[in-house]
Amino acid sequence: MTKEELINLKKQIESLSNEEKKERDLCLRKLALGEIQGPMTGFASIDKPWLKYYSEEDLMIDIPSCKAYDFFVTNNVNNMNSIAINYFGKKVTYGQLIEKINDTTKALYHSGVREGDIVTLIMPICPETVYLFYAINRLGGICNAINPFSSLEELENEIDKTNSKHIFAIDLCHELVEKLKMKKQLDEIVYINPVNSAPFYIKFGYNLKNENKNYDGWNRFIYNGRNEKSKTMDSNYKKDQVLAIVHTGGTTGHPKGVELTNENFVAMAAMYKNGGLNFKKGETFLNFLPPFIAWCLSNGINMPLTLGAEITLVPTFKPEDFPKLMKKYKPNHVLSGPILWELCVKDGITDMSYLKSPVSGGDALPVETERKINDYFKKCGCKYEIAQGYGMTEVTSSATFSVSGSYEEGTVGIPNSKNIISAFDEDGNEVRINEDGELWISTPTLMKGYFQNATATEDIVIKDETGRIWIKTADIGRITPSGHVEIVGRMKRIIVRAGQKIFPSNDENVILQNPNIETCAYVGVPDKEDRYVPALHIVLSDTCQDTLEDVVSQTKDLIIRSLPVYDIPKYFVFRDELPKTNINKIDFKSLEEEEIPLYEITDLRKKEKKLLLK
Repeated sequence: MTKEELINLKKQIESLSNEEKKERDLCLRKLALGEIQGPMTGFASIDKPWLKYYSEEDLMIDIPSCKAYDFFVTNNVNNMNSIAINYFGKKVTYGQLIEKINDTTKALYHSGVREGDIVTLIMPICPETVYLFYAINRLGGICNAINPFSSLEELENEIDKTNSKHIFAIDLCHELVEKLKMKKQLDEIVYINPVNSAPFYIKFGYNLKNENKNYDGWNRFIYNGRNEKSKTMDSNYKKDQVLAIVHTGGTTGHPKGVELTNENFVAMAAMYKNGGLNFKKGETFLNFLPPFIAWCLSNGINMPLTLGAEITLVPTFKPEDFPKLMKKYKPNHVLSGPILWELCVKDGITDMSYLKSPVSGGDALPVETERKINDYFKKCGCKYEIAQGYGMTEVTSSATFSVSGSYEEGTVGIPNSKNIISAFDEDGNEVRINEDGELWISTPTLMKGYFQNATATEDIVIKDETGRIWIKTADIGRITPSGHVEIVGRMKRIIVRAGQKIFPSNDENVILQNPNIETCAYVGVPDKEDRYVPALHIVLSDTCQDTLEDVVSQTKDLIIRSLPVYDIPKYFVFRDELPKTNINKIDFKSLEEEEIPLYEITDLRKKEKKLLLK
């Protein structure tokens, strides 16, 4: 097929009506299942081989056009007596949740919040965050989610950009926000004690620990709005109306505000509702994610609540607490990361039979680690493999997921039911299935754009020759013949050593086959001869008895057997742990900027000492 023929075929497909496209998807599903015979092109965007994992009902759904709050309520009209939120053991039913959202809406309206206003939340994940998220949406406002650990400069910058006049902040940020107040004209600041909605014994312990400093203004805020008439306050649904601004991590430059719309949140919930997740009302969902990331707002709050789940909220979270939380709450569904599942393996939890979707996302999961975790799940009675997902803030978090029956080792799942994902070369030409290229995503969850940054939006969001809108991920990957998405590496993490490309993720997968290595990170560092060379940061396994020289030799042998010789690291750095970002991902940028220490090896196993071998 020539390039012109391919483009013409894509144009024909794009010209189909929605109903015709759904009928076409049903035919593609039957082709992928082998139920009918017909020609295939070998291009993922046309053949969609992942459709065989979805039912006909999944593919025939329409995504509603409405506000996220309205979709949430509509899906729970017969669910009012079920538990919606569990907070330190204190439970809120769906009926009570809607009442709380109604009270919060009245209070916001009384405070002057109107359609289009940007309300800033500097909050942990607690019930008040949920109430505010939906109440702001009811009024047609915009939720501006900011990291409570932001510096004064970062906070001031975000307030300036968004012109936000209303701030809701955790009381621990009181000093920071008061400094901001001295510089900015703000209409309202409400400090919220994170245990305001918790049982009495939790409140008592928290206030005692914090010397009874109670900056909680939430109850007063709610009381002030008690006389407002809520029925007159709801805004009408408007297409492409922004619901939330979520800020990127800024790991490759200055953070950008991602504008996510009602359609984005509704589409995400609808795809999970009708997409093979096997999610049932009343099942439990553990959420310890911070609300300043898209994954939490979309897949940790709105999606499970829209689907009628009981979400357990954990406002303060340390990775080492994860196994304890699993033992305590025994959740059916968890959004987590590779590091946390490894902690469960180390902890030796014996019962995982309650798990239905143990999800891993947000960071790479090496194949060896994946196998280890899956073996552990089987021993602990879990009937499901680890469900990998993949996405980015700009697509409202999740773009792929391992739906029931679709698991394939080494991949990050299949595209969500209404998504199209394919790989493209440097010139923007789609490559064939099983060929490597930059992954592009076409999805109804695609952001409206970067807030007040059209140039940055145009750099990443494109319209192809057929009129289809794509977002470029900067990830190198492929679509497998079965329709799974496989990640090869991050474009910005590619190390070019004397003209040869090295993909760190590939190398890390190989290196972790050595049982002496618990985890590792492969980064590029400047070099006079080769311009950039790989440095391998290693955390040894607790069971390692070999010398560091032996571990280095073993690692080199592994790479030589599986990878090109130029992938052998020039530097080996042994350390107690890898640095993490504030959302618990490996901080590759920090490792790249770190000055590699040069030590003579005397005590090879000494704690807290970084060791280097050349």
